[in-house]
Amino acid sequence: MRRTYNRRPVRRGYQGKAKETFPRDANLDREVREAVDFWTVLANEMYNCDMKTPAVRYDLRGTTAGQAFGNLNLLRINTVLLEENVRDFIDQTVPHEVAHLVVRKRFGNRTAWGQKVMPHGFEWQQVMKDFGLTPDVTHDYDVSNSTVRTLPREFVYTCGCQDFFLTKILHNKIQSGRNRVCPKCKGRLVYKGRKENE
Repeated sequence: MRRTYNRRPVRRGYQGKAKETFPRDANLDREVREAVDFWTVLANEMYNCDMKTPAVRYDLRGTTAGQAFGNLNLLRINTVLLEENVRDFIDQTVPHEVAHLVVRKRFGNRTAWGQKVMPHGFEWQQVMKDFGLTPDVTHDYDVSNSTVRTLPREFVYTCGCQDFFLTKILHNKIQSGRNRVCPKCKGRLVYKGRKENE
């Protein structure tokens, strides 16, 4: 007899729920797609592989400039950072993300020695060097216009060993019956009250 489990599947990777915000300048979208095409064709010639040009979505927010999803052949781009740093973004961030896809295509999740391929490991660094670029892991863009709003942590919970300051979202989840426990003592979090305004 086959057992069925009443569990939700674990979601990994990109869920595609974020709202897409295209660049205000249509030429900018064209430039990004041309750069993606260029680096993909170059990688195919250099490594003799048949990588397809990845899809590009403009739905990334926060301080991350770009993301690559090899299993979906997808690049996600932060529109705000793109518009504020056009040249560097197209010259450095786009090939950075394409290099992730190249590594995924060439090695999968494991190297020839069976080791896990690290996101910015030797393989990725080598692809960046083969592209003629410095393998910079992070960007130095001004992210003040791109930061995601943060909710105030005004609800105080305690477990016995310490106090926790939670957002309204977590507070509502706990009030509706979800249990939260302290990572240290594993005690159940109990509502203490709202934080005093200073």
